[in-house]
Amino acid sequence: MLDQAVKPLPVQTPAQLTAALSSLAGPPDLALAAHHAVYADKPFVDTAFPAAAATLAGTLDEATIARVQWKRLSELCSSEQLAIFSAPLDASDMVQGRLGDCWLLASVAALAQRAPQRLIQVFLTREVNRVGMFTVQLYVGLEMTRVTIDDMVPCLKEGSEWKPVFARSRQPEEMYVTMTTAHSCYYLDISCHIVSLAA
Repeated sequence: MLDQAVKPLPVQTPAQLTAALSSLAGPPDLALAAHHAVYADKPFVDTAFPAAAATLAGTLDEATIARVQWKRLSELCSSEQLAIFSAPLDASDMVQGRLGDCWLLASVAALAQRAPQRLIQVFLTREVNRVGMFTVQLYVGLEMTRVTIDDMVPCLKEGSEWKPVFARSRQPEEMYVTMTTAHSCYYLDISCHIVSLAA
C-alpha cells in the first residue's frame, strides 16, 4: 500500500534515484518468486495479454496491425542498460504513441512530476529480471489492483529501429512508461482516480 505520509522528493539525478529506491521498502514480489520456483529462468508469458494480432483489435487499424511485431523490451535496448526507472524522473519522460490513453498518461505524469516516490511505489518489481516479469499495483477508485505482466510490447519499425506502438519513455532504456500503459489499459477500466495519489 502507498504510504500516505511520504513527502514529495525530487528524483533528478542517479544518486537521488538510488536513494529513493533504497528508502522505499515495498511488499515482496510474490509472483516473481513463484515463477522462479516453478520455471527457474524461463521467460514469463502473460496469457491474459497475448502477443497476438487479436489483442490489438479495436486499438489500431488492420493495416497497422499487420505491420506490428511483438518484442521484449530487452530486444529494444541493451539488457545492461534497461531499467524500470532512469533519472531524471519527471513528466517529460512520456511519449503517448497510438493509444488514446492521455488520461492515464496524465496521471502517471502527475506522479512523476509531483511525487516520483509514489510512482516508484506503484511497482512491486523495481529491478529488471531475466524472465521479463513485472508486477504493478494500480488503484481503481480506492481499491488496489495488482497486475502481473510480461515485457512483450507491440512495436512498429521507425527507420531502422523498432519502437513501441503505445506509450514509451523518451529515454529508451527506461521501462516504466510502457509498462504502466500498454498492458494496464488492456486489463483495467481505470479512470483518473490514480491522480489522487499525487495530491
